[in-house]
This record gives sequence, structure tokens and C-alpha cells, in this order.
Amino acid sequence: MISALCPTTHAAVTPGGTFSDKAIFVETGGGETLAAAPGAGALGAALVNDFDNTIASDASYELNPSGQIGLSSGRHLVLYNTRINDPGGNNRAELQTNLTLAGSQLAVGRAQGYIRRAGGADEAVMSGGGIITVAADDDILTLETRRSDNNGDANLPRRTPGLTAIQLLKLENAWDYLNLERSANQTGVNTSNFIDVAYDTINADSSFGTAFSFSTTSGDITLNEAGLY
Repeated sequence: MISALCPTTHAAVTPGGTFSDKAIFVETGGGETLAAAPGAGALGAALVNDFDNTIASDASYELNPSGQIGLSSGRHLVLYNTRINDPGGNNRAELQTNLTLAGSQLAVGRAQGYIRRAGGADEAVMSGGGIITVAADDDILTLETRRSDNNGDANLPRRTPGLTAIQLLKLENAWDYLNLERSANQTGVNTSNFIDVAYDTINADSSFGTAFSFSTTSGDITLNEAGLY
């Protein structure tokens, strides 16, 4: 008799993905607390959101047993929302969310929330998203939440059950694409007047095609072609 030890595996995504594939994942659990930052200007430990309910999922995506998401290689649209609640205590709380891909934090898809608590203002909803480019099939996408305040109330902010979700859509890799960032801080204003954010760096993995042009001096984006964007 011949015996063999076969490790348990789970299905992989479709190599390269399929245009228009979609996925919606929800975290139905909750109640995890978020620890305060260890000091001013620091961040608390990350709560990695562990999705556990599949609303829809085509083969370009896979929800793995740990609640993290495997994606096909190529370009994807990612949209998420999460709600944090904290009805106790008197101090304020500030929260930040970010996406990671293959273990690295992404510049795109960040959001911030603020719980004031006064007058019952005891919840915050963060929502973010962006277009990401995945280098390898089955790379893992995560959504992280942290506190950026160091207030010491015993009552800690908690993730609200059933109100964290993420949506994904597989894009056509050949579509024109523009991803900008600012390389340094920009002086703001302390008035009611708006100021332009002067983006100065193209943060993309490849040429963004002919649909856009961009000035690193003014930060202006020009849409060169008629159509939907």
C-alpha cells in the first residue's frame, strides 16, 4: 500500500483575471477594539479586517480562510467602507484606514475618521478606494484600521458588526490610467478658503496613455479625449 500526505489547499484565482469580474465581501462579525497610539504622532496597532461573508465573487478573486482577499494579476478597482463605534468615555478618537497589497501599504485608498463623543457623536465611517495594479496572481489585499490618537479612556473604539465591506472590479489592463501623489507636505490654510492640491508625482506602474496629460508645475490634469472617465 502506498500512502501520501497531501496538504490542504484552496483554489487559486484565474491567472491574469477576467475583465469585469467582481466581488463583494462583508465582515459580519465585529466588536474588536482598537488600541490608542503609543504617543503623539504615532499609530496604534493595526486591526486587519477579516472578511467572512461572500456576497458575490467571480474567479478573479478569492476569500481565503483567514479573511484576506487573493486577487489575480492586473488592474483592479477597490472600494471599501468600515464603521467604528465608541459610546463610552470623554476623550476624542481619531482613526485611519489603509489598504495593503502583498504586505506593503498602498498610497491609494486611505481614509480618516473622527469620533468626538460630545452630544452622542460616537461613531465614524471611513470610506476609500482606488485603482490598484497587482503584480502576481494570488497576491493578498488587506484593509487595516488604526487609531492615531493617544487618549487613554478605558472604553475603546470597536468595529461595528456587519458594517465593514469591500467591493472589487477587474479592469481592462490596457485602459489609460493616471495615479498621482504629492511627494512632500503642502502648506494649508486656516481660513474658509479652498486651495488646490498640487500633485507633483506620477505614482503608476506604467504609461498612462494618451487620455490624460499632467503638469508637475501646477498639478493640473487635462482630459484629452471625449468620453466617460
